[in-house]
Parts: sequence; C-alpha cells; structure tokens
Amino acid sequence: IVTDARSNTEKQIADCEDLIAQNVDLLLISPVEGDGYQAVYKAAREAGIPVFLICDKTTGEVGGDFVTMITADCVFEGELAGQFVLDTFGDACKVVELTGIVGDIGSGQRGEGFLNTVSTKGGEVIASQPADWSRSKAQDVMTNIIHATGGEFDVVYCHNSEMALGAVAALKAAGIPVDGSGKEGVVVIGIDAQKEAVQAVIDGDMGAVVSCNPYMGEIVFDAVEAYL
Repeated sequence: IVTDARSNTEKQIADCEDLIAQNVDLLLISPVEGDGYQAVYKAAREAGIPVFLICDKTTGEVGGDFVTMITADCVFEGELAGQFVLDTFGDACKVVELTGIVGDIGSGQRGEGFLNTVSTKGGEVIASQPADWSRSKAQDVMTNIIHATGGEFDVVYCHNSEMALGAVAALKAAGIPVDGSGKEGVVVIGIDAQKEAVQAVIDGDMGAVVSCNPYMGEIVFDAVEAYL
C-alpha cells in the first residue's frame, strides 16, 4: 500500500493512522518534517507494527519509536554545493537561498553545510526564503526576490532540484541570464539530481546538482528483511 502526502505533514500523519487502522505488517515512512510524528510512533508500537524511516534525520528514539532510520548526510550535501560555488567564483559572491519546509531537519542541514563552506571565502547569503520543496512556489518566491534585490546576486542555491528548476524558470521570465559556468549569468544549484535537473546542467541552465543517495530505499528493504 502506497500513499502520497504531497509534502503535507497533516495528510501524512492521517495516512499513517489509516494504515495502522488497517493493521499493516509494517510502516515505511519518509517524514515530511523532522518532528510531529510521536503519536504515529506510539499508535504503531501499541498495534505491534514496526516502523522504519527513510529520511534526512528526525526526532524520536531508535529502537523505541522506530526500528531504524536510513538517512543521508545532508550537511555534506550542502558542503558539496558550497564547494562548487567556491570553485566557480573563488572569492566573495552574493547568494540567494531557497529552503525546504520551515523546521525540516534535512533542509536546515543542507543550509548549514552550504553556509559554513561559502562563508570561508566571503560568500554572503543576501536572501533566504522557504519554497517548501515545490517548483511552482520556488518560481513565485524567486520572482519576489528578483524584484526585491533588482537581480543583484550571483548564485541561487536551492535545497532540492524541483525548487532549482522553479528558480531557473523565474530568472528566465525576468530576463536574467542563467549560466552554469557563472561567466555570463546567475549560477543555479540544486540537490537530489532528478533527471530533468541533470539535463538542465547539461544544457547550461544550472551549474550543478548534488546527488542525494538514491539507494536508501534498497537499504531500508535490506533492513526490513534482516529485522523479519
């Protein structure tokens, strides 16, 4: 049984409660946010349903609230994006940042790793706004930032590829050139490396995409098999 919360925490919690009521054998959850799932963990535990998480990090106790958690190193992902900026510009640059959902642990870590890296050479984040992992919202947020800043920035760093593609669309609509090399336009960077974003790098519309580990699903099924 597969459900899709569409980045809505309340819907995801309701989906989990419904699955628990159906007495499923186990729950695999990729939490939308880093907190707020304690009631789900408690209900699953009382129903004897083991919970496995695929996520960026979340609150809760391994072995108590859930069996285990398969996670990526989101700080390192942010550091890789930051290093690309340093390699591209070499010194101070102005950065716009589009983050995920406010309070999401993985998004916060991607921001932390990036800022810690670019700030070593004078990189400055002049605007940081949440776009909730959404391409359409990122396009709207980016449009507002362009108006507020007059387009005076060098880099747009997005915490996922969907938002990066939305940022590219907004920049193009505003007549601001995008250039993966940074020589003739704004450099846009994303994380997750979905196919469309990789193609955008090839086409020169984006500078880089950092690949999030694509094998977490495979690993969690290995963990489930070992547990059972």
